[in-house]
Amino acid sequence: VTIPAYSVVRVDLTEPEVTTAVNAASFVPGPVAPNQLATLYAPSLGTQTLAASSQPPPASLGGISVQITDSSGTVQTALMIAVSPADVSIVIPASAALGEAQVTVLSGTATVASGTLTIANSAPGLFSMNSDGAGVAAANALLYNDYSSLVALETVFTCDPNYARSCLGAPLKTGGTSQTLYVTLYGTGIRNATSVQAFVAGQMVPVQYAGPTPGYAGLDQVNVPIPQSLAGSGDVRVYIVADGTASNVVGLTIQ
Repeated sequence: VTIPAYSVVRVDLTEPEVTTAVNAASFVPGPVAPNQLATLYAPSLGTQTLAASSQPPPASLGGISVQITDSSGTVQTALMIAVSPADVSIVIPASAALGEAQVTVLSGTATVASGTLTIANSAPGLFSMNSDGAGVAAANALLYNDYSSLVALETVFTCDPNYARSCLGAPLKTGGTSQTLYVTLYGTGIRNATSVQAFVAGQMVPVQYAGPTPGYAGLDQVNVPIPQSLAGSGDVRVYIVADGTASNVVGLTIQ
């Protein structure tokens, strides 16, 4: 196209917005795994803010849906967790083939955003109570007597309902020598891993269970005991390693 000198040219861009994907727990960009919770940043999704109210989640929220075309060319519709004007949270289809995939965000039948993502076997991320991938872990804690009887359900965090990102770690008691404190960490992108390790205060701790959380699509959990040797450690860092890939770091407070 030849444009005369001193001319004014208007160009209307009609291509869809480009979307980027992050781990919904850690907010770290990179690979995602089948059956993982992922967040897609995609501007121009309208004005609605909606969240799924059922399990399993629906395939569409407020007219917004997401299609994943995997490396084998198979097109699948992702389950929808939430949608807002700037992002959408989904569950990566369980049978998505590993490798590079195309993602398409639809409003009705119109494409509003598209992009690529890489699907890996595992892509670990841990949820935090401040919903930013850092700070106190989104977790439960139980104190038991010799595996058999529950002593107490312990408080892992405290939050000020009037302020966002105000959650802090609550002191966890490890109990006496015949007692064990068990912590359940919640995350995503973990269930397919063949090897899962957990670290608390720099110390590797046994992983008693790493897999899906029953009743919640895409949500995983890792159950670990806290050794008595960590009593009095105060604020400690916690992370997992799945198939050699480390998650984000969250925290606990051990009294």
